[in-house]
Amino acid sequence: MNNNQNNDFEKELEKLYKDEMNSSAPDMDALWSRIESRIDNSSEKPQAPEKKITFVKIIKIMSLAAACIAAMVAVPKLIGNDEDLLNETVYDNSVYEDVCMEESADGAPPENTIKEEETALDYFVEDDVLAQTECFVDGIVDSVYYSGDDAYYTLTAVDVYGAENPESITVKSSSEYHLEQGGEYLIPLKIKDGEYVTVYDNAPQIKFSEDGSMIYHNGWKSLYSEEDIAVLLDRISENDYFYDRMLSSSDRDISALIEKWNSIKNN
Repeated sequence: MNNNQNNDFEKELEKLYKDEMNSSAPDMDALWSRIESRIDNSSEKPQAPEKKITFVKIIKIMSLAAACIAAMVAVPKLIGNDEDLLNETVYDNSVYEDVCMEESADGAPPENTIKEEETALDYFVEDDVLAQTECFVDGIVDSVYYSGDDAYYTLTAVDVYGAENPESITVKSSSEYHLEQGGEYLIPLKIKDGEYVTVYDNAPQIKFSEDGSMIYHNGWKSLYSEEDIAVLLDRISENDYFYDRMLSSSDRDISALIEKWNSIKNN
């Protein structure tokens, strides 16, 4: 191939290359027009997206409304008049740190040791109970039957203080602290309408255990010894204020109690 032919071929190749580049290049005028239109549109203030109320949002709104209503109801009670707050009785069910109940200035234990319906002995005060006691019976419960609100216990008398010692004795009680059949108890009694009646029904009776120990409530101060330990019983009702005031003694020494009773009875 001669030189002329080579030159023609190179020119033809160059022309084809330029044509190809021109056909594949972007339309710059069109491109700048698109860019300018985007810039103009972006200068406009964007619109907030449309808010949609969903089921979850409705539930949240309803919950908030209910909480507000509950607060409106509760607040007046919390800020009620001061007189109501002062008259409210607060009772601590915890076991006493001092196992012996301290008497108030007038000789009465705290008011929460009584039932609302009491009319005779409003509080358990040992001296008052002993003053009304005509005899003590140490007896084992053989049987019991009920008549209305009263229970009639038939006991085999182990010992009787202040009266003849019969083989058995029937005791009337309206106490919710029931005596267990087969259990041995020391019970202060009085005679009313020809029947032996428990002197104080709103507290459990003194109980002797088979192991020789004794369980009693801390109103019986004459029985207390520093070696005695606190006993927590099941609360039998809302009127039971002695379940956490019980004590256990390792022996059944009641001599101090009987001596005090005799002293009160003879005065």
